Order: sequence, then C-alpha cells, then structure tokens
Amino acid sequence: MSSPFRQPYEESLKNARPNRYLQLLETGELSSHLDEVCRVADQEFDAIFARLTEETAKPLSSLGKANYLWMLATQAREMVMDALLIRDDSPLSDGYPKRSQDGVTSGQQLPDHRRTRSARGVGSS
Repeated sequence: MSSPFRQPYEESLKNARPNRYLQLLETGELSSHLDEVCRVADQEFDAIFARLTEETAKPLSSLGKANYLWMLATQAREMVMDALLIRDDSPLSDGYPKRSQDGVTSGQQLPDHRRTRSARGVGSS
C-alpha cells in the first residue's frame, strides 16, 4: 500500500518503540500493521481535507485555487502526521486500530501521540 504516511510512521515506530517494531517484524505482522495504520491515516487525511475545504472561503483566481488546495492539503497532512508519529515520551504503547474477528476495524481514529501542551512548552509561562 502506497501512502505518504507509511515511511514516517515506520521510522517513528522503529525509533520510539524498537521492541514493538521488532516484534511486528519477527511475527510477520509489520506489513499488515503499517497497511492498517496508513489506511486509517489516509481516511483521516481525506476527512480533514474535506472539512477544511468546506469551512474556508475559496479564492476566485486559478492560481489562487491551486495555492489554496495545496495549502489545505499541507495543513491536513501536518495534522495527520502530528497525530500519527510516535514520540519517545508518548505514554501510549501502541493504540492503533486492530482488526476484530469479523474484519471490522475498531476505532477509526488515529491515536493522539502528541505531547501535552505543557510538556511542549506551549501555553506555559
């Protein structure tokens, strides 16, 4: 499965959760795990992009429209990446959706691996 989120997620998993990465690799589940995470990330990107296009005013010129769509896609991609990448200080071990016996994925939302606002120094005085 080709996704712009696959390689960055795999690298963050390998660096932040090396034991989990090796476990997935050794059991042969790494590829399916990456596919599932990317599928959910792609869905999340599509939903965010659609919401952003609905909520913002559209430019009138052709060049303005191209820049507008590029800007929204970049913003949506950054929002998904921020939720997708595993941080070293993340309290979650691995919260990505798992398939149940009937093949339905539980939790169609990306876990939020971002640090808290105060840990990032945002909003603190």
